[in-house]
Amino acid sequence: MRNFKSWAILPLLYTLVACGGGGEEEAAPTAQPVATPPTASAPPPEPTSTSASDIAVPSGFDFKTSDTLSVMVSLNSSYPDSLFLTVCHKQSSTTSGANQSNYEDCLTRTRIADGQFEADLIISNDVDELIATLWSFDPVQVVKTSEWQRTASSTQQLLIAE
Repeated sequence: MRNFKSWAILPLLYTLVACGGGGEEEAAPTAQPVATPPTASAPPPEPTSTSASDIAVPSGFDFKTSDTLSVMVSLNSSYPDSLFLTVCHKQSSTTSGANQSNYEDCLTRTRIADGQFEADLIISNDVDELIATLWSFDPVQVVKTSEWQRTASSTQQLLIAE
């Protein structure tokens, strides 16, 4: 039993020693903060709007958060009868400098019959560049690629034609 008491007290002593166990040492003197003279600062700007009704919007601003992109494909008969179209976000340039589609972030993936397709896609205002890729089914290969960039005009179009 005496051996058990020794083993029970031993961890308590180690904990006390490891935590510092107190002591009578003097603390190092702390540095007194030095007062710095106040610098002249500009007064805070007065608020120009106090409520939503005070906000002035320039004429012509329509609060739209998206645009319509008209996608048109018109190919001649030299292309395969059945094609697949992907319109995807443009990935930032790769190390080789080639631009690539981000196939995990596409606006549409659709089949095109007889080389003709037309659709309107809704794109948010943060989309500035897209890549449209036409694929053939047999053999699986890229047939044609077209890049689109947002323009200042009110009509956004992506045309793939031959």
